[in-house]
Amino acid sequence: MGNSAIGRGTAVEDFKVKASSTDATPGFLDGKVGSGMGVVSDLLESNAVTFIGTFTRDNTVADGTQAITGVGFQPTYIIFLANVASAAPASWGFGDSAASVGLSNRHAESPNEYETRTLDVIHSRTATSVANAGRLQSLDSDGFTINWVKQNSPTGTTTARFIAIK
Repeated sequence: MGNSAIGRGTAVEDFKVKASSTDATPGFLDGKVGSGMGVVSDLLESNAVTFIGTFTRDNTVADGTQAITGVGFQPTYIIFLANVASAAPASWGFGDSAASVGLSNRHAESPNEYETRTLDVIHSRTATSVANAGRLQSLDSDGFTINWVKQNSPTGTTTARFIAIK
């Protein structure tokens, strides 16, 4: 289960976010300050401390916790983007110490169908009634901890990207 990340600097200045996966001509929003990325560009422009990173989770391992460290501070808020390698399952989520929520692509059951997840910041659905759910368990002094809960026997590897905000 690897961790890697980039801090504030040149790499963050060139951060890009996919605008749409359903448009005929999907594009990217350029993450340079003032480009209309809303909250992300506001954070990069302000004095907020941010950290952008990535981690993976083997969906076949048992339920349990995964500590993500190396952030350099205790986050107050985290935004997640996740998918299962070479597959359609994708999810988006965010949370803080009080609440978490996510949006999950149910493509394995019905293409272009989504559902909200009240606890899951990451939800990797690999087939009908088969998933691995990641719940934000704690915000720690140098990162955060995810509690993973499996439904049946999911496969593949979930790759999660995150923005931690202090």
